Parts: sequence; C-alpha cells; structure tokens
Amino acid sequence: MDLLQEHIHDVNGYVRAKALQIWHNIVVLGGLPVSRQSKLAALLVGNLGAMMDVSASARKNACKTLTAMILQCPAAKLTTNELQQVVNKETKRLESLEELLIRHKTVSKRKTKLGTLDENETATKDDNNDDNNNGTNTQKSLAKKKKSKRRNSKESIAASEDSGRKRLFRRRGRRSIDSEDEEQATDDDDEEEEDEEEKSDDEVDIDNSNDANVTLCPTAELDAAAALEAAIHSAAAVAAGSVNNLSTENNCIGIRGGNDLMIESSPLRSASVAQTQLTADVIRQRACVAYLLETSSFILHIQTAIKDFQSMLSSKTISDVIEAIEFFVIAKQAGVKGLENGIRLLLTLIWSQEETIKKAVIEACQKLYLQPDSEEHFKSDGTLTVEGADLVATNLSNFIRDSEIGDLVSMERIIQQLIASNHFDSTLIDHLWQRFIQSASRTDKDSSDDAKSMLLIIKMIVKSGAKEINRHLDTLIRHGLEPLDSSCPIDLERVKFTCEVLGRMVPSTKSDKSGDKSSLLKPFRLPTNHVLFTRLKTILISTVSQSNQVLWVPMMEQAISIIYDLAEAPDSIMCYLLRSTAEKLMQFKSVLPNPVNSNETAVDNNQILDKLVQSDDDNDEQENVPPSSQMKSDPDVTSSLISVNVPAFLLSRFLALIGHITLKQLVFMESAVLTELKRRALIQEDRDSKRKSKSRKNIRQSRMSMMENSVNVSSGITTGQPNVDEESGLVGVAADDTEADYIRHICDHELLKSPDLVLNPLLNFVTYVCSHPSRFADETVQASASLGLAKMMLVNAEVCEPRLQLLFTMAERSQSEIVRANLIVALGDLCRRFPNLIEPWTPNLYARLRDTSAKVRTNALNTLSHLILNDMVKVKGQISEMTVCLVDEIDRLNILARRFFHELSQKGNSLYNVVPDIISRLSDPNIGVSEEHFRSIMEFLIPLIVKERLCETLVEKLCARFRTTTLERQWRDLAFCLNAMPFSDRMMRVLYENLPAFADKLCVQEVYAAFDSIILNVKKLIKPDNMARLEEFETKVKECKYLLF
Repeated sequence: MDLLQEHIHDVNGYVRAKALQIWHNIVVLGGLPVSRQSKLAALLVGNLGAMMDVSASARKNACKTLTAMILQCPAAKLTTNELQQVVNKETKRLESLEELLIRHKTVSKRKTKLGTLDENETATKDDNNDDNNNGTNTQKSLAKKKKSKRRNSKESIAASEDSGRKRLFRRRGRRSIDSEDEEQATDDDDEEEEDEEEKSDDEVDIDNSNDANVTLCPTAELDAAAALEAAIHSAAAVAAGSVNNLSTENNCIGIRGGNDLMIESSPLRSASVAQTQLTADVIRQRACVAYLLETSSFILHIQTAIKDFQSMLSSKTISDVIEAIEFFVIAKQAGVKGLENGIRLLLTLIWSQEETIKKAVIEACQKLYLQPDSEEHFKSDGTLTVEGADLVATNLSNFIRDSEIGDLVSMERIIQQLIASNHFDSTLIDHLWQRFIQSASRTDKDSSDDAKSMLLIIKMIVKSGAKEINRHLDTLIRHGLEPLDSSCPIDLERVKFTCEVLGRMVPSTKSDKSGDKSSLLKPFRLPTNHVLFTRLKTILISTVSQSNQVLWVPMMEQAISIIYDLAEAPDSIMCYLLRSTAEKLMQFKSVLPNPVNSNETAVDNNQILDKLVQSDDDNDEQENVPPSSQMKSDPDVTSSLISVNVPAFLLSRFLALIGHITLKQLVFMESAVLTELKRRALIQEDRDSKRKSKSRKNIRQSRMSMMENSVNVSSGITTGQPNVDEESGLVGVAADDTEADYIRHICDHELLKSPDLVLNPLLNFVTYVCSHPSRFADETVQASASLGLAKMMLVNAEVCEPRLQLLFTMAERSQSEIVRANLIVALGDLCRRFPNLIEPWTPNLYARLRDTSAKVRTNALNTLSHLILNDMVKVKGQISEMTVCLVDEIDRLNILARRFFHELSQKGNSLYNVVPDIISRLSDPNIGVSEEHFRSIMEFLIPLIVKERLCETLVEKLCARFRTTTLERQWRDLAFCLNAMPFSDRMMRVLYENLPAFADKLCVQEVYAAFDSIILNVKKLIKPDNMARLEEFETKVKECKYLLF
C-alpha cells in the first residue's frame, strides 16, 4: 500500500488516475485500514491534493474515492467539536480503566506474597531436609518454566498493542503516560518477586488462563468497534437534542465502564478472572481511542474537501461538476454537517446551459428532497403513500425555512422542470394542500411556519387557470386570509404568501394576435363585492395603523396586485382604500405651530387629504372636516393654521400605497383594458363579417363608439363625478393601433392630469414630500415617497420630465442608502420607458458606481448591465466606470462585473469598440485608478477579445496612442496592455511597422521589459521562416534602449 500511495504523485497522469481508481476499489470493498484513512485523505484534498490534479480522470477518481470514504466512516455525521467530545470522554474512560487495572494488580500481588509465605512455613515444619531439598529443586525448575512462559505471553501482548499504544500516548496527556509507566514499573516489580518467591500450582493455572484471555486481540478489536459505533451514535443523538437516545449511551457506558462495579460486587468471581477481564477491557478501550483519534483527523480533511467540492461546482469541466454534485448528495444523506453553502450553490446550477448538469441537479434535488429513502413509502403503482408524501413535505418545509430568495427561485425552476417532464408525483400536490389546512388550523408557531412553507411550495407547483381558482379559492380565503379567532392577530406574511399563490393562478389575459377564437372568450373576473376583496380591504385598513406589522408594505403590494388581476372594477376598490387610509391620517389632525418631533412627521398640504376624505359618496358624512371649497378659497391660510402630525410609519405606508396603486393602474390600463378593447373589437368584427352588410369604415366607427361607451370602466380611478369624453377625433387613426393610441391618450391626459381624478392631487403631495427632505426627515418616509414618485413618473413623459432633476438629486445626495439604492433601480425602469428623456442623464447613472454604499453600487451595476446588454443605453467611454467594479472590495461586485463583460464580449464588437477609451480613462492619473488596479482590470478584459483581426487593429491603436501620451505612467500602462495580448505573426508585423511610435519610450525600464517579454513569448511559437525578422526587431529594440540611455 505504501507503493500504491506513492503512485498518487506519479509524473504520469494516467498512472495517477489508475492508482486512485485502485484506491477507490479498496475503499468500496472495505479494505482500507483505519491507520491509512487520514493519510489517504490528506493526499486527496487541499491545493496540492489529487482533487486539484491537472488530469480530469485523476480528479474524477479522487472525488469518487473521497466520497466512498465518507460512506465507510460512521463518524462522518459528527462535527469536529462533537467528535472531540467523544474522544475526551473515551480517553477519560481509558484512564480510569488503566488506574483500576493497576490497583487490582497491586492487590493481587500482595495476596500472592502472603499466601506463598504461609505455604513455605507449613512445608518447613512437616517435611524432612532431604525432601525439602528435592522439593526446592523441583519448584525452582517449575518457576523458571513459568517465568519464561509469562515473559513470552507479555511480549505477545505488547506486540499486539504496540501500534495503538504508541499512537495513543503521543496524543494523550501526561497523565496517561504516567499511568502506563506506573503499570510497567509494577510489572517489573512482579518479575523480580517471581524470581525470589514461589507460587502454588493453582496460581500457575490461573495466570496461564489470564494470559490466554488477554491475547485475544481480534475479539477485542471487534468489541472496540462495536463500542465505538455506539458511542458515535450516542454523540450524534446528543448533538441533535434527542433525549430518547441517551439510554444508548448509558448502556454503552455500562458495557465498557461497568467492569469495575462487577469486579467489586461479584463475590463469586475470583480476583484472577476479574483481572483478566479488566485487562481485555483496557485493550478494547485503547483500540477505541486510537480509532477515534484517527477518525478525528479524517473529519478535519472532510471539512477541507467540502470547500474543494464547492469550488468544483464552478468548474468549466462537466465531469468535475457532476462529481461534486454526487458528493454533496451522498454527504447530505450520510449526515455530514457544513454542506449548506455547497447545496445552495448546487441548486443554482439549474440555470446552467449544459443539459447534463441540469439533469444532474434535478436528480440530486429529487434524492435530497422529493424521494423518501425507504421503499415502503411507495405504493405498488409507484406513487407515494400518505407517510411518504408527508415525509417529502417535511423535507421541503425544512428547506424553505433555511433558504434565501435565490434558493427558492432555483427550487421553483427545478420543480417546474419535473412537472413539465411528468416526474412530479400528483399525490404530493394534494397532500401539500391538506397539510397546509392542518397547519393553518393550529395556533403554535411551528404550525404557522409550516403553513407558510406549504404556501410557498404550492406557489411553485400551482397552475394558472380558472379551474384552479374555483377549486382552491375558498381554502385560501378561509385558512390564508382569516385568523383562527379574534384574539389572534392576522399574520401578514401568510396573507402575502396567499396572494402570491392566487397570483400564480390568475389566467393569462394576453391578446392573441394570431386570431385564435380563444381570444374572444371573456376573461376571468370576480365581482367587486366578492368575499376575497372584502377580506383584503379589511386586512389592509385594519393593519395600516399598527406599527408592529412590519410586513404591511410587501403584503399591500401583493394584495393590490390580486385586486387588479381578479376584480371586475378594481378602481372603485382603490378609491375606498385611499379614502380609508386618508381618514387614518386625518385622525391625527391638530392645530400646531411647529408640529415636528422625533417619531412624527408634519403634513401641511392638508387640503389634499381633506379632498380625499370628502370624495366619498354623497350619503357618507365626515365630521370635523372643513369643506374643500372653503380650503380652496385660501389654501395658504389653511395650510398655516391646520396641520396633520402623523407617525412616520403611517405616512410612509400611505405614500407607498399611492405609488403602487398608480403603477398597477397603469399596468391595468395597458394590459387588461387594452386586451378587453381588442377582444370586443374582434367580436364586433366577427359579427360584421358574418353579416357582410357594413363597410370597413363603419366597422371602425363601431369600434370607436364601443370604446367610448367603455370609458366609464377603463378611464381610471374617479372621485364619483361623471367623466367627460373628449375622444371624438380617433376615427382617422390607423386601424391596428387604434386601441393602443386610445389607452395612451388616457394615460397621458387623464390618469394623473385630470383634476377630477384622485391621483392628480396625490401627485403634488408626493412631489412635495420628496422636495422637502428636511421637513420629512424620516428614512422610511423618504424611501416610500421617492419610490412612489418614480412609479407615478412612469405614467407619461409630461409627468416624468419636470421631475427628473429632483429624482437624480435624491439618488445622488440623499443621506439614506436605501433611497439611493431604490432610485437607481427606478431610474432604470424610467430609462426603459422613456429612453430619450433619460439619455442626457446617463453620466449620472454611471456616477453611482462610485457611491460609498456597496448596496448602491451593486444596484447601479445590475441596472446598467441590464440596460446595456438589452441595447437600451449606448456603450460609450463611460463604461470605464463599470470596469472599476472588477477590483471592488466587495466580492459580489467582482463576480457581477466579470459576468457582464463576458456577456458583452459575446455581442459582436461591443467590447472591442470601448477598450481604447477604457484604457485612456483608467490610465489618466486624475480620473483613473491605481496602476495595480489598472493591470488587474486589463488582465481580465484584453483576453476577452479573441478575434485576430480585432487584436491586430487594437495593437495598431495602442501603438498610435504612444504618440499622444506624455506621462511615464501612461507609457507603462500601454506597454502592459500590449504584453497582455497573445501575439501572432500578423500582430507582430503590425508591431514592426509601428516601432517608431514607441521607440523613444523604451528608455523606461518597465516599457522595455514589456516588449522584451513579448519577444520571448513569440519566440516559443513563431515559425522558423519569421525568426530572422523577429531577431531583427529584437536588435532594434535593444538599440533604441541603449541609444536613448
């Protein structure tokens, strides 16, 4: 085995792979000695281990070997600390057994000495001198034989214990070594006493039987292994918090450590037999401790291997990724700890472009979470039993609780893949709904968390369609939106998840341009007074003023989305929500000269709130509210006398509600209403085509009359006053875009600009809050107001353009990083909707890449990456700001920046076009980066340009730039960029021709070293025909250097 172990480092890759394959077979067959376990693992893991071998086959066999070793190690389920506790416990037990053995030997020797003296005195009185002489000679000869037998027996015992004893005493404390020395000294004293004294024949027989029992080393090792396994399982049970399994440990202690009790309490056993049993226990315990110490070392190597396998998941070699996936699956099933980060990274591989990797990830997820281990959990037809489905549901619930958002998205993709391929058990879907009902019916925290986990899983598997909604709507309302009793507060997180499930069930409302008859069907909608919307309105209004409900805003966004997706007239519900929330704010009305304190925010545009409250139906009366006409007559006096001093959290929620309602109303108009108009137009055209009695002109006029009649449904949120139709000039619009132009006209001229609509005064209110950050200083208020304003600016360009400067000022100067980070994302949305308006502000977007907040820089990088890769922003020299992220101190930014530039290099010549400007900007000492960072950036960027023609042109541009630069720093940077390029014969020809451009810069040592490195690298690959020209170029370079010196 030593020779086979040395071949792991053989110079030949095939030999290394074959040696590792043999080791794998040895491990699988259970032939690996315990003493070689940690030694072999040390050769596999780490930077110099076989898992990092240059040979792919060697790496594969190394991974297989280590994976098999984990299955053979019963202690792999323990952490390092847990195993160390077991080692300490077993070591103390060994020390106590050794002390007890020494004490018994001492007592036995004393009893033997007293018995021998009594026998000698009796023999002297009864026997004659001749008989005594003969007897003495006989006893001496027998004593010598016994002495030799005893020494041979002790030598065999010592030989069998030698390896374990040495390993144990090297790692144990001084106390154990002293005990062993004491024991050895006692044995030496016994031998001296045996030379001087005699024993009886009965004692000789007992000693011989003692020696025979002690030398049964194989039996001792088996007992030690069994005891060790019991100790390991006991430690695992204690670590898991299981009290029921503690009896196993007590039984184990009784087997191994209770021998002293049996020795002391059993009067029927002779001292010699007890001593023999105790010696055998000591041998077993030494083997147990030695095995534990070896296993502890192996566990440390496993922790290193986990990190190596995590890095292999990102490998470009498919076989490495597959082996890493297999390791994490097997290690998870074996109970190995510390695999969370690796499994999280494993799930993200479902987004890989390689089908082999995606298939391996799906299979791994099935084994880890979706398939019970036992066959008894499956029916004869292959479906899951109730117990099996419940086990899978528990696995998924535990996964949901410990996961982040990215993990849930990856798991959802995996489940969708399984459903698409018909590999997802339909029995499990029904069981998930049943378990949700059961968990939601209980009030304890674990059941509540389990119910929310079930909702998230159901969201992953549910299908869209009216049938699904009709089937599960009552269940979701009863168990997701209603509390169990009045004493239990509503769980807003469960409400949010319930709305998300409903959102997945909403049927698609996209119009079918192909003319399919299914597009003529009426979309699925629920009446406005449905219990779903009644319950959602109650939850929103009753919890808006509860400061402890921190999830109100996320829940509100999901609830508003569901109302717009399913309600027949969502705008009327929105009016009610805005009025009711405004009433909550108006409850804090007071006459205060300076209404500002630490927890409250003053709102002095009070007439807006009064108008909202008073816009209810005529039958609703509001007390203590001045009429809006009176407030309009003198708004300055009104705002100075009356103010609303509200809690900051309540104002921020009101602002968030305004912004999200505006956004969803815009989406509702451009999707649902537009689709409905087209559907009705298609129906009308279908009828007219059957009649064939009207001309095309009359058809379009009928379509316009239909849209005019629909204005009361689709024109937006009203205040109860009738809408005036001014859309009489649409007859001349092109037929295909008539409906879209009609909706666009409403959004541009009515939704926010019409004084009869509620959102018009609210726009001014939100703008006022954003314009006065000193008065509304609370961070949550500013965040909600800025985000709400950005959402309202999406409606039309006339609202957006005059407020752009305010938004960019907040994104740059706001003291809150939350505000700045949110606005970067919002500005990206505005850029997609109004690219011409945002284009002059593009430098301000790039400037956010140098923000002091890592969160702002991350959002800015993601936003700009999306805009550039989707051709919404032109790639210019300002992209050099994005290259700075390649050397950012935040690792996530480095990864995102590398991914962006790699994708940009795949888009034609986009990267090549900006590289010269990037080099120019970054090498400028005034606005660039340090020389060290410059080199790190260029080492990554330049190799991304792989086309030889582009490389030739880039060499020519870099050589020409030598003429326009004046600083040595710039010369060094240009020379470094040239040295970073892989030169070919044609590129060298360009370099020959441009020698005069950089000849006078060769006096700088770094510049000359760069060109010298280029020449040396090209010499290794150049053809012999071009060698003479290369040597000529080398000579000229040297001449230029020394002439300038």
